[in-house]
Amino acid sequence: MILRCRHSLSDDFTFAQGIDLRIEADRIVERGPRLAPRDGERIVDVPDGIALPGWINPHAHLELSGMRGALPREVGFVPWVRELVALRRGKDEAWFDAGIDAGLAESLDAGTTAIGEVTTSGRTGARVPATGAAVYLFEEAIAFDPARADAMAAAMASRVEGTPEGHATRRRAIAPHAPYTVSESLFGKLGDYATRRRIPISVHVNETPDELRMFASGDGALFEFLEGLGEIPRDWSPPGMSPIAWLDAIGFLACRPVLVHANYLTDDDIARVRRAGSVVVFCPRSHRFFGHRDHPFARLRAAGVPVALGTDSLASNDSLCMLEEVRELRRQFPDTSPEALFDCAFGAGARALEGAAASGSSEERGRLRVGSRADVVVYVADRPVDDPHAAAAYVLEEADRPHLVVAGGVVVRAREPWLRDLVESPEE
Repeated sequence: MILRCRHSLSDDFTFAQGIDLRIEADRIVERGPRLAPRDGERIVDVPDGIALPGWINPHAHLELSGMRGALPREVGFVPWVRELVALRRGKDEAWFDAGIDAGLAESLDAGTTAIGEVTTSGRTGARVPATGAAVYLFEEAIAFDPARADAMAAAMASRVEGTPEGHATRRRAIAPHAPYTVSESLFGKLGDYATRRRIPISVHVNETPDELRMFASGDGALFEFLEGLGEIPRDWSPPGMSPIAWLDAIGFLACRPVLVHANYLTDDDIARVRRAGSVVVFCPRSHRFFGHRDHPFARLRAAGVPVALGTDSLASNDSLCMLEEVRELRRQFPDTSPEALFDCAFGAGARALEGAAASGSSEERGRLRVGSRADVVVYVADRPVDDPHAAAAYVLEEADRPHLVVAGGVVVRAREPWLRDLVESPEE
């Protein structure tokens, strides 16, 4: 198949005109102006099309998709999580499965072709279809008591090994939840495991002022909540430093984890993140949902730390649309250039899923380049957009749902009848 659009995103995150993409199996095998079709090769010609890589969402909780609108905004993290825990207790497996299915469908409809899914229940993997978005199953570990570290590490390894090797849409990953729910020994075991198996690993960290207070002085709302649940080990004492500094001190940052949220960072924290080579995942609309103060996004970027974008869950967001995350980032940081916005969405997003402990490479996705996985979304402008700068502006300001979604070389959405005709019928 040759995909022919007016504009397509280049490696430098600017748009180029008149560049065709040749797709074979699940890869882009050729890129260039006006490619000549081979015998019987289908041309999908979208004259006013604007092609981008499939959107990447490196941090989601699809199994919470049934909680859209169920939890209060801007009440603080601890009251929110208290209600979340109570709501989860009343849900059965069918409810979680329905949420996962709905979240996957919504993500794909919005053009997301790669998802970093944090799965607490372990049920997401069985719901991922053979064709569609590639889902990295970050199996979540929670065990603050060091006595549970061996059993939890073994359970996580079993869940990870249960993901079929090489499956086109299910990928292995692991996620110790947070410094306030995972012991030092468990962090060590999971970090070593991720490094040895070369799989991605992520952690929620420096998310709230209550988390920082708990680690600094061993009190505050988060500490009291966990203590009330009986989750604080008897011999635990506050390390007297930030959670990121503590993760560095215990050696966990050596596995280059993906750091999720990182909403409250000192300059020292940022220096540690940069030295570790980690990617930070910022969730702009979830950030706004909780009423957090300004994210250190600009300081991280200035320090050379890649910042990717994620949606978090529908328990703290209105949708799973990554384009809306890009727009919210632009609202919060209006001086950010279109190229930097797309770099966060695609370049850093790819590194969050493919880099660090996984492979050290972000070649597979996030670019429309030869050898990349054939994940492409196309928006069809409702008027001629001749200038590449205008193409960027159209996507950032006016585009709605993508008209065409290709995931791993398979057309999974062709929204208009004429597009369906192009996709299904070879050109005469």
